[in-house]
Amino acid sequence: MKTNLLFTGLFIAGLTTTAQISVTSSLPLANTMDRTAICSNGSVVIDTSIKGANKVWDFSTLTAAEYDTTFFLDPSDGPYKGDSAFPAAVVASTDDDTTFNYYRSGSAKIEEFGHYHSNDTTFTAWNPAIMYRPNALTYGQTIFDTATSVTTSSYSGFPLRATVNITQIIHCDSWGELTLPNGTQNTLRSQIFVQIYSTVEIDTGAGWMPIMNDLDTMVNYAWLNAAGDILLHVTTESDTITEVYYFMGNSAHTYELPVSIASSSNSSSLCNVYPNPSSGMVNVTVTDNGKIELFDLTGKVLTADKLMKGNNVVNIANFTAGEIIYVITIGSKVNSGRLIKQ
Repeated sequence: MKTNLLFTGLFIAGLTTTAQISVTSSLPLANTMDRTAICSNGSVVIDTSIKGANKVWDFSTLTAAEYDTTFFLDPSDGPYKGDSAFPAAVVASTDDDTTFNYYRSGSAKIEEFGHYHSNDTTFTAWNPAIMYRPNALTYGQTIFDTATSVTTSSYSGFPLRATVNITQIIHCDSWGELTLPNGTQNTLRSQIFVQIYSTVEIDTGAGWMPIMNDLDTMVNYAWLNAAGDILLHVTTESDTITEVYYFMGNSAHTYELPVSIASSSNSSSLCNVYPNPSSGMVNVTVTDNGKIELFDLTGKVLTADKLMKGNNVVNIANFTAGEIIYVITIGSKVNSGRLIKQ
């Protein structure tokens, strides 16, 4: 599934005469869908160093490895009604029938201010809201955007707090003509520096104590048309391209909520950790790919491992007997608990 921290849009075939443009965005319309072509990393050759005025980017040979569809819907058509938790929601979106994002127009940006996970019926709010698209963008402009989400839960009676802080610096460094397999348009290109800082804290009675800190950085490149639609999006980490996708088209579509989501309050567990207590091998069963981190009560990291969907085995035989805190992360969801080492 595509990763897009800045904004998402629709591809509309258009101009072929190169001209400098400015961007004016608007909210996506409910009852529409857009289709995205996701390119295989091994087949992608994109020179992101081409920048400046009146440039030509010819990526007409990009090859799609898979496709993704995003549905835009009225908030009241989702599993969680926008007039309850998100009263200002104008439109919502989903691309997997599991996570539903809610949007509105702000003073400077079209913003996502919350999302709902139907698998575990949790709600997450961004405060301040995260940028989905800028309201306006011109060549040479720089936009600074920050967003924070705080999710609280508990384990064994102890409060748990997970915080995610996202910083985006969007610099419009180029304009010119972009050619993709499905057409040519005049565009503005933005370079987007993204920093994501995540923490998990626990309060055992002596105040909040951090048990996990994680910092991720990436540089994205987005080519936009005059309507604010992203035609091409490139993600790089450590100067290596990790994701490329472009928009193939959009059309009218009435979204229908799957019966399993609409008629139940799905409370399926994110994970299962057993046996507990244990003196050696621990089974960790998860609903999707993710990671597990083990900490002692001082916050020291004991181990960190990737998790694959299904059953995994973690060896704690060499750890000191006593309590171990585990933190399992799957996407934007976090599950924590206490494991007893015998």
